[in-house]
Amino acid sequence: MTIQGMNINNWNSMIPFRARRKVEDHLQQRVTQSQFGEWLGYSNKSVSGWETGKHEPEVAMKAIFLLLLDNPDHIKTIRRFTAKGDGDGTNNGS
Repeated sequence: MTIQGMNINNWNSMIPFRARRKVEDHLQQRVTQSQFGEWLGYSNKSVSGWETGKHEPEVAMKAIFLLLLDNPDHIKTIRRFTAKGDGDGTNNGS
């Protein structure tokens, strides 16, 4: 899978970080590693590990990051599937 010149096979830790920043820009709000992890069904430690290059996400998660880079609006669908919020891009206290 290649999106915007990035490929799952040529992974680097900037991809998860850039995906989170792209979601922030799209939602026009700050998104912490904890929030992002919760929305994706992972812990903030996982997100931190991916963003620092300490750990590499599994292939399916890599694909999600690439999809978010291509279209950050996908975070709404992801949030509906992980049942974290109502999918409108807000946390609503959960």
